[in-house]
Amino acid sequence: MLYKKFLISIILAIIVFFLFDVLFYFGYQTYQYLTIIHPDPNNKISYSRFFKYEIANYSLKSNKFTLKNITFRPIENANSPKRPIIIFGCSYAYGYNFDNKETISHIMAQFSTRPIINRACCGWGIQHMVYQLKNIDFTEFAQLLGGGGV
Repeated sequence: MLYKKFLISIILAIIVFFLFDVLFYFGYQTYQYLTIIHPDPNNKISYSRFFKYEIANYSLKSNKFTLKNITFRPIENANSPKRPIIIFGCSYAYGYNFDNKETISHIMAQFSTRPIINRACCGWGIQHMVYQLKNIDFTEFAQLLGGGGV
């Protein structure tokens, strides 16, 4: 008898947890749609289409990624004729909450005579490094800096 009550309690707890999880997911997706997709006048995507793509693990939000609004750290040792060092990464590599003179790129520039290009940003990962390597010609940086190739 006690075993049945315990089993029923566990099953009900799992069902309640599952229902709250589904409700939270719907709420989160609705919030994402209303704050990211819907306000953009160029998007003519309905909520049902948005939700269908989100369930299929194809994110319409991630396709809006661009480097136009990203502010990177200044290039250190820009006048050096040597080949540059490029830093990719997240907030640690970017130097979040630090002044430019306290960042890893500035510290590396003090110990190296090479140009240091910090292409990190808060919250970024490997996918952003791959995106930059595929879409940016870093030899232009080297030419701008007066050095050789990258």
